Amino acid sequence: MNFPLRTAAASALVTAVSVSFLGLGASSAGAALLLQVPAIIGSPIPVGTAPTAISSDGTDVWVANSTDNTVSEIDASSQAVVATIPVGNDPVAISSDGTDVWVANAGDNTVSEIDATTGLPAGGPIAVGNDPVAISSDGTDVWIANAGDNTVSEIVQISNSQNGVLSIPVGTNPDAISSDGTDVWVANAGDNTVSEIDAGSGAVVGSPIPVGTAPNAIYADGEYVWVLSSTDGAVTQIDANSAAVINSPITVGTSPSAITSDGTDVWISNEGDNTVSEISIPRPIVIDPFPHPIFLTAAQKSKTLAFTGANIEAELAGAMLLLVAGSSVLLIRRRVARRQP
Repeated sequence: MNFPLRTAAASALVTAVSVSFLGLGASSAGAALLLQVPAIIGSPIPVGTAPTAISSDGTDVWVANSTDNTVSEIDASSQAVVATIPVGNDPVAISSDGTDVWVANAGDNTVSEIDATTGLPAGGPIAVGNDPVAISSDGTDVWIANAGDNTVSEIVQISNSQNGVLSIPVGTNPDAISSDGTDVWVANAGDNTVSEIDAGSGAVVGSPIPVGTAPNAIYADGEYVWVLSSTDGAVTQIDANSAAVINSPITVGTSPSAITSDGTDVWISNEGDNTVSEISIPRPIVIDPFPHPIFLTAAQKSKTLAFTGANIEAELAGAMLLLVAGSSVLLIRRRVARRQP
């Protein structure tokens, strides 16, 4: 099997290791697998003045240039700027959902929409709240955190050519926002909380969730919500089902400024000490003889259950459920019914 390497990265270190391919009807022990060490590809790409935000949809990379009020479109395969699109005043945040690119313009309290296929503006500026500083698109709706009036604007498509805007009150000074497709999570830097919004109804769910001091970044992966506090130098983990903080805050580097996840780990950039911190996402651990996790309701957590003729004692340990049967242990994540807005 051939593993083509990108020409621009051909100088990266390549290592051959011995692997076995299983489950294909035959074993091919000793096959060579090429592993590339990450390397810079090509030269830096010139864009507009003061690029402050970036988003990629897998085909293009979109860069918001805050000083000259433009967005640069970069073709990801050729690394060339293929378009420079005028937007509103002081674009500070950008989000692409693969169909459209949405730009939050803090200088004139608007959002600009760009057609991702044509690279052209799609309609005029959309008025939102005061001082939009963060934006997230889930492919259905667009969510904007407005730091100046403590609201979230939801842009809803009414027709092919018309959008409606709803205003949703949240906490004080909302500074970051993330949508997982089911819920929208807002980090409120002014009162050290996170607000949850039901993406279907646009209604705030429950009470604000206390987190670290002045939360400035947030990432929701559908299972957990990770909230960054630059002041504390720590990350708070929220269970998305119960909307409850779980575990103790996780200490990272100095003055952390941004957070993201690849589905396996959470990555944090620490502006104060020029480092990146990595947090592993907890996953179910299954130890034989129980090859399949058993999800229990909250009502079952204190009951003794029968499983393959053995009694299993259930104990609640934080957000995990520990099932003990003799010397065998099964650790699974507790399933909690989603709360209604």
